[in-house]
Amino acid sequence: MLTGRINNLQARVTVEILDSNGQSNPIEVLLDTGFDGQLSLPVFVVRQFNLGRGILRFGELADGTQVQFMSYRATVLWDGQRRQVEVIESGNDPLLGMELLLGSRVTLEVRDGGPVTITPLP
Repeated sequence: MLTGRINNLQARVTVEILDSNGQSNPIEVLLDTGFDGQLSLPVFVVRQFNLGRGILRFGELADGTQVQFMSYRATVLWDGQRRQVEVIESGNDPLLGMELLLGSRVTLEVRDGGPVTITPLP
């Protein structure tokens, strides 16, 4: 189970990402139901965790704008298990997308400081 809080109407949880040395690094991410990927991290975080060589990919933003971005592989601790995920490099806040949430129940108590929980579906 992952837990977090609502802050300024944003649902945030902490995800553990393993760097290139296998060290676990907690990072607070914003749940983004409009993001259909797994995880998006700012450039400096990708570099800090030394995620290796990226692959140039192309995609489309919500407004229809075509963009290119770098994609990396990373390992996260998800419900106590190591899980390989795709990380998209961005210049914005770290985002947790719907593909990573697939197979999970997300519960939000939408009030300032309200709890956020992500639990696996049976």
